[in-house]
Amino acid sequence: FKKLSPEDQARFEESRNSEGLGLLHVKAVRVMTVEESLQFEREHPECVVDSLWVDRWKPVDDGEICKSRWCVVGWQDPDIHEIERSSPMPMDLTTNMVAMIIAMRHWKLTFRDVKKAFGQSMPSNRRRKLACRQPRTGMFPTCTDYRQLICLETEVYGLVSGPAWWR
Repeated sequence: FKKLSPEDQARFEESRNSEGLGLLHVKAVRVMTVEESLQFEREHPECVVDSLWVDRWKPVDDGEICKSRWCVVGWQDPDIHEIERSSPMPMDLTTNMVAMIIAMRHWKLTFRDVKKAFGQSMPSNRRRKLACRQPRTGMFPTCTDYRQLICLETEVYGLVSGPAWWR
């Protein structure tokens, strides 16, 4: 991010704001005050994990656009071995067979994407809340202090429980 031109940094900051504000809008996360954050970290230090921005250029018909995703560093989850974390995928054989049937029958295939997928999850039922530190490469939207934590109200990108919970 630091190596990008100021113009490209501004484009990614806009993308990050859209991502973060979207998560806030659907109540997937809540920004804690500095006081709440300090108390949470003091009382539950094991439940505070890192977060990061994953930025990329996404090719589109007339060039490329900025895409940003806010992710939790999921392997730091203190309950990683106690929570549901399956994400069933079809076997390669199944995928190939379906592709062959679609081709043989000349069916039209379309793909869909779910916007803010994990923001549409049910509220978390974890026995203890998780909170995230600010990403090192730029603060989460609406935050004014790097000490503010982001409280997870549902499962989000990066958590191993995310796919199972969203499903």
